[in-house]
Amino acid sequence: MTEPTPDPTAQPRLVLDDVDLVPEQTSDDLDDGWSAGAPAPGDNAAALRRYLDEKPPHHGD
Repeated sequence: MTEPTPDPTAQPRLVLDDVDLVPEQTSDDLDDGWSAGAPAPGDNAAALRRYLDEKPPHHGD
């Protein structure tokens, strides 16, 4: 029996042996930046300004 001829248009197989698909910790898994720029407690004007600056677009104007 003869071996089949490989298809020259076939995509090569992707080998992921050395790739860490699920790392132990990712950059968004850190607490860095979570309270950066937070207003001081009791500073209502700063809190409102921060809220308005960071308001998502789907919350409207």
